[in-house]
Amino acid sequence: MRIGDISAVEWQGLRPHRRNGGKGTAPAAAPAAAGSTFRARQFCPIESAVMIAIAPLLLLTAAAAPSAAHAGTPKEVVPLPSSPELGKAEGRCRANENGPAFIVSVVGLKDHAGHLKLEVYPSNDADWLQDDNILLYHGKTFRRVEEAVPQSGTPELCIRVPGPGTYSLMLLHDRNGNHKFDLSQDGVGFGGNPHMGWSKPKAAAARVVAGPGVTRINIVLNYFHGLGMSPIRGGN
Repeated sequence: MRIGDISAVEWQGLRPHRRNGGKGTAPAAAPAAAGSTFRARQFCPIESAVMIAIAPLLLLTAAAAPSAAHAGTPKEVVPLPSSPELGKAEGRCRANENGPAFIVSVVGLKDHAGHLKLEVYPSNDADWLQDDNILLYHGKTFRRVEEAVPQSGTPELCIRVPGPGTYSLMLLHDRNGNHKFDLSQDGVGFGGNPHMGWSKPKAAAARVVAGPGVTRINIVLNYFHGLGMSPIRGGN
């Protein structure tokens, strides 16, 4: 599993400790589980406010972990290895593409550094943001395109889909080109442009409908600034 890969995101259960009755004492911290990304500790009020604000964003950078619905279920191992190249051949648009395909206009770009990565998933919660190799091994939809950010203008990415229907889309602005999501600098957006809430968006919130031809949509990027993640005012 690729640490920090936004395509393999899951909530790690990090939550600030709540003080007892406002008396300034906190319950003893439980020992950190083996392999846990974070160690439990006490937070001062300012730290707690910050952690609460960024809690929904930590799910985007944590290592993959079983969801609550699948707690205790061993991660599936398939003979097809994961790779940044998976899904690219299927997703690449042809010259004068007639569809079915999406053309995505990228709204709110922070700058013109790095790369843009667009991914298409089945629009259900079980498969949404699932590992690329697992989806393809089981014959499910996964498409990916990745392009350098153009030095001017509004970027547009074209990605082919298997046929008309509903899909869930995720867009990453990988500003340093390291193929990972870095909370402090990278941007992310989803089909449907949901508000960045307290958990990763459900598949329905990132859902878009592809017609038989080329379907044009906008995806607004969100970046970390202040105490949360949101579109940048005046972005490109």
